[in-house]
Amino acid sequence: MQGGSAGRLSAEGQFGLVPWPGLAVGRLRLIRRPQSSLIVTDGLSDAWDPGLHPSPPPWRFGCELAFEVPRAPDDNGPPPVWVAPLLLWVSNWLVEQRFDLRTRLRAHTCLTLGALPVAGLEAWRAPNGLHGLLLGLPISGTTPGTHAVMARDGDDPIWLVPLKLLHPAEYAWALEARDASRSTWLAQAFMQQDRHISRTDRGPIVGT
Repeated sequence: MQGGSAGRLSAEGQFGLVPWPGLAVGRLRLIRRPQSSLIVTDGLSDAWDPGLHPSPPPWRFGCELAFEVPRAPDDNGPPPVWVAPLLLWVSNWLVEQRFDLRTRLRAHTCLTLGALPVAGLEAWRAPNGLHGLLLGLPISGTTPGTHAVMARDGDDPIWLVPLKLLHPAEYAWALEARDASRSTWLAQAFMQQDRHISRTDRGPIVGT
């Protein structure tokens, strides 16, 4: 696994329905903001249920994942068709692999992750056939690696971790490095543009 890469969802490792830490089926919440829609997981940060997971790890995810996508102020329709399945794929992968995302994000300010392709994002497949995602951009503020706190589990904060959809050229470029340097460069560049917002009507910020 490359430094700065959180992992990869590959065709060889497809997952079926995965019970979340405290739920048999994962849930999502839709929050309409003035100019965007925020789609957030609900239950990833729950305590492990021994009835669903007989041998849970000695840690909790302590975070919820999100995509934020643009919307017109008068658009009350659903978000793009790719958002929910991609968000659920990533969440299921974290649970199935028991990937300690917070520990990895503490060690590396920014991470890239490759996800299996979903409908509606055919033009956004990288050369390796996956969708590239960037983690580490803050939902607010200006410092990459600074995570918004949704709630607290005692003294332990529950992070809100947005996923940023990468252009295929950006993801391929980030994977060329063996460390987190290019992921960090992308995060710093996005802070000057759309931040963590994922949009499909833009070109790459590298390779042009």
